[in-house]
Amino acid sequence: MKDILKSRKDAGLLLAPVLYEFCCRLWYVAAAFSPESEALLFMARGGLRLQYLFDLFLKVDKLEMPVRRFPFWISRFAAVKMTFGENPELAVANLVREFAAGNCREMAAALLPGPLYPNRAELVATLPPELAEAPVDRGNVFRLFNGDLPFSEALRTHFREQHDIGRRFIEKQFGSFRTLHLVDTGWYGSTLGSLQAGLPAWHWDGLFFGRWNYRGEVPAYFADIAGLMIDAVGLECREAVDVFLEYHHLIEAVLEPDLPSAEYYLPDGSCNAMLPDWEQRTAGGPADEMWSGVKEYFMQGHSVDLRDCTAATRNVVKRWKHLLRYPAPAEARLLEVPPRSADFGKDRSTAIFALPQEPGLYARWRGIKHSLWPPGCIAVSAKHAVRLQQLFWHLAKKAEHYRGAV
Repeated sequence: MKDILKSRKDAGLLLAPVLYEFCCRLWYVAAAFSPESEALLFMARGGLRLQYLFDLFLKVDKLEMPVRRFPFWISRFAAVKMTFGENPELAVANLVREFAAGNCREMAAALLPGPLYPNRAELVATLPPELAEAPVDRGNVFRLFNGDLPFSEALRTHFREQHDIGRRFIEKQFGSFRTLHLVDTGWYGSTLGSLQAGLPAWHWDGLFFGRWNYRGEVPAYFADIAGLMIDAVGLECREAVDVFLEYHHLIEAVLEPDLPSAEYYLPDGSCNAMLPDWEQRTAGGPADEMWSGVKEYFMQGHSVDLRDCTAATRNVVKRWKHLLRYPAPAEARLLEVPPRSADFGKDRSTAIFALPQEPGLYARWRGIKHSLWPPGCIAVSAKHAVRLQQLFWHLAKKAEHYRGAV
């Protein structure tokens, strides 16, 4: 009988060797850096827990790391606001990509944070109907930004303030360094691209868990990312560990503390995500079972010989390939993570499983295809022949070069 995953903590223990190898690789890479001119910046939110694990890795294994490490309160959204003035074309391209499924009214409501603009609804209401209902494209974003509307004036003021506050914060914190290495889960590097364009006084690059070209585009900044564990295009899965791309939300959720996304900065240099207890939330508690399993593994101490680390990863990835591609119903429920936040100021989230709301084979297939983890959705929704339906999904995915509901 197949060994069935018994608990979320067991899942964390099974995932931990992969994250341990990431820390080991980061340690080897950073050992070549200059402590005087280079620093590691762990990006909120997922990077905060990567820093926690990296510090735990160093402490338990009694390793030296003279290169300084900092939490970095940034997001794609905050970076777009901060660097709009230096490279509006790149900023607008990011906004269009993020809001293309909606209209300009929806985007406008997301661009101004409610806590800073309690009159946001009134400002959005000043948009003329033809602009409010217009699709989000390059021209309409510039019309929204450059117009003489009350909303446009507020938006320009907000972006200008975010630029000035963000730049002052970065200069104060990191002005003595020349090279800043961003550390995060990954994947595409949009934040890196914005920082390179808007803050060229520093050399920026990325040391990510995974570099993943899921868009099929290769912007210039993509060459400045190192995927320490995964380096992939689409869902080719050339390496065994690439299987995590088929449900990358699992990695992201385990490494994401219960904190909001960093959407705006305050005059004192803090940001909305820096809650008073952010360090405790990052460390997590026993209720966060999968994360607890990861921490338990790190606390045990392990070999830092990279050959031993890769061997340990290879052993658990064999199990993960089966868990992620052919989970049993109980395993799919154990590995289900909370709905993923849309971010970029949007007040909505996406559930992992898009269970069909209508009867019929087509509706069910459409729900599976739009799930963030299709094989898991099959497991929790199928009444019969679960494994056969999962096999059919994988064959169909290959036939249509499916890239995933990223």
